[in-house]
Amino acid sequence: MFRYAVASILLVVATSAFPMSTEKRAMNFLFLEESPPASSNDVDHINYCKSLSAHDKQILREVKAMDFKLEKDAMNAIKWKSRSLYTRAKVIYDKGIYAFLERLMTVFFPPEGRDFINGMLSNKEDQQLLEELHSENITFGENMLNIVASLKNDGKAEIENMSPVAQPLVKELPTMVELINNRNNLNDEEIKENARAFVAKYMALSEEDKALVEREVPGMAKIVRTVELLLKMRDAFSNVPSWFGLQVNSDRTVDPNSLVFSGLLTGLRIADTYVLPRFFPDA
Repeated sequence: MFRYAVASILLVVATSAFPMSTEKRAMNFLFLEESPPASSNDVDHINYCKSLSAHDKQILREVKAMDFKLEKDAMNAIKWKSRSLYTRAKVIYDKGIYAFLERLMTVFFPPEGRDFINGMLSNKEDQQLLEELHSENITFGENMLNIVASLKNDGKAEIENMSPVAQPLVKELPTMVELINNRNNLNDEEIKENARAFVAKYMALSEEDKALVEREVPGMAKIVRTVELLLKMRDAFSNVPSWFGLQVNSDRTVDPNSLVFSGLLTGLRIADTYVLPRFFPDA
């Protein structure tokens, strides 16, 4: 689903930024061609063309004559006429879709942003975190809330009850929880550097020490992962162009919330109703 959310954002932006008449040129209905271009080295398309029977080719000619404006509609016409041909054509169709998305990614996002998105596509835990952050429904457990409350009231006593391994991290808990709840704090360089140091301290621990910290402070690993994710977002999207429709700060950087939470996760919401039926009929 997250892959389609990214597709949603890119395709909605593309179709709003460019006239729809460009779509047919961008998505070139390659699956309707009976033979590959002479210069083609696309093995998938070459093999697809070799697989076409006389009946398949007749179907492709009939569908091409219908002059569809959208590839999705041409694919549906093929599906109605021949399920076997549709299955083979879909390989070419999907490949073209994702090649198009890769080009859009290059246009709209800096390298750091593309790396972040590609990383998210394969990380279910971070996707879930992103959902929780967007819905402002992120939880770390009741015990964590009690620990943070105790630190605010009598921090020294609470910290002294912890192991030496956990103490440096526990000291930073109130600040890190506040950062998660108020992400605009990432615009403060001092807070941002403290957050980096917090994550680095945790990452430097052995697996045994991480397990010890988690026993003493259940939810610590999730807090570290959340702070790390926020830092990655801030780094990845701080230089996205303002014409992308993002909220631009006075220093010409982009508020990470305006892209990731209003962009990527809005894509999750619109994917089912706008983009998927149009571009991904079988998603």
